Amino acid sequence: MSSISFPCHHYTPGGIVVEALNGSKDWRFLMNIDRGVFAIAGTMTLLGAILSAAFSPWWLLLVGFVGLNLLQSSVTGFCPAAMVLKRFGINSGCAFQ
Repeated sequence: MSSISFPCHHYTPGGIVVEALNGSKDWRFLMNIDRGVFAIAGTMTLLGAILSAAFSPWWLLLVGFVGLNLLQSSVTGFCPAAMVLKRFGINSGCAFQ
């Protein structure tokens, strides 16, 4: 069976080892800045959608803000959430080095 390789991965001593489907420990998924930004953006988008459905459509402004921030960070490489995560000592990923 061929091994699966990822173009950008970081291994640290405290990394979480997740077993692959075949039972081997080939894949190591670690929290890095890229995944942290996706987690924050997804959480804020979901939260804004739920709050807009439950309380007021004005909460959709939060969803729009998150979307615009993701768009501008993909173009400029500047992301405030990535800067905050970097200050917390989270490892850099491929996108925000």
